[in-house]
Amino acid sequence: MSDPKTIIEAYEAGRIRRILLIRVSRVGDLIFTTPSIRRLKARFPKAEFHFLTNAYSQQVLQGNPHISRVHLMDRKSIGWRLFGLTPAAAALRKAGIDLVIPFRWRNEYKPLFKKIEAPFVYRLTNTGATNESSHVAERLLDGLAPLGVEPDDRGMEVFFGEDEKRAVDEFLARLGLEKGPVVVLHPGCHQTRKARRGGSAAKRIWPAAHWAELVQHLHRKNGSSPILTGFSGGDIAGNEEICRISGLYIPQFTGGSLNGLAALLARADAFVCGDTGPLHVASAVSAPTVALFGPSRPEVTGPYRNRGGAIVLQKQIECVPCKGNDIKCSDNKCMKQISVQDVCNSLSQFFETRTQP
Repeated sequence: MSDPKTIIEAYEAGRIRRILLIRVSRVGDLIFTTPSIRRLKARFPKAEFHFLTNAYSQQVLQGNPHISRVHLMDRKSIGWRLFGLTPAAAALRKAGIDLVIPFRWRNEYKPLFKKIEAPFVYRLTNTGATNESSHVAERLLDGLAPLGVEPDDRGMEVFFGEDEKRAVDEFLARLGLEKGPVVVLHPGCHQTRKARRGGSAAKRIWPAAHWAELVQHLHRKNGSSPILTGFSGGDIAGNEEICRISGLYIPQFTGGSLNGLAALLARADAFVCGDTGPLHVASAVSAPTVALFGPSRPEVTGPYRNRGGAIVLQKQIECVPCKGNDIKCSDNKCMKQISVQDVCNSLSQFFETRTQP
């Protein structure tokens, strides 16, 4: 690995002109990197930044002014798994990458580094060992400190344009919600479609019956329905179940882009979701948020510098936090014990703030 001092000297000498950042993972993980992207660009303003990620998560980087080009790879492909081959390698080699910074170190990337002939590779330091209770976004910034990267007081970033704003305005106008209140619910997460093999439960999911009761309460309180959002087939199927249980028509904002969701949440008076990617989109656009946490640690993956306000609901029971994807949970009581009344009480704080003169 390259020494930080050597990297800084090479940049100042004009030998580092293009920097490749790597994070191939889910949407939330990529959003966590956005403060580091911004601060890296501030530290190395003359460098051109490239980013290597997967096709699904690339939406996070759309419109990001600090990234010149996004390259795609699939870590699950046969070519990568068996031979470490990805079409992105040729494009990266042609681009002339001088420095590679993986936000998460994987030994499987080493052959890629050789193929693109990058003279400098930096491995982040102290991303978890020094403070296991710090937020992931903070850990990444800490790991870049030896390069002279300094944090700022801003949070995460997701960008959207006029087309997304216009589409959201038209959507809300059709619902008669131009003046609000706009309440958005995102019941799903990447576990929504998980089969219950061997009696295991999707640990991060709040029960559909709870969501349905929440919808009914909001309908009575506001005289209008909240909006359900979702991306995957599992999200949409879960939303349909909530509609069926509630017995109400619930408008859905589904199947669009993450940037479109960002535009919607920027208009929201309140947002409710679990520990999933849209939670971090909400933080990025300052949507007032109620976050439902069960097995995870909110201090590590929860709302980060949400200027609109964020309330985390989590029950302190004996098995929380629940670490590891291999742990099979037959009864996700950590989520079930979060009551609809808990959520309503939290939402009322946002509504009261909205109505204050």
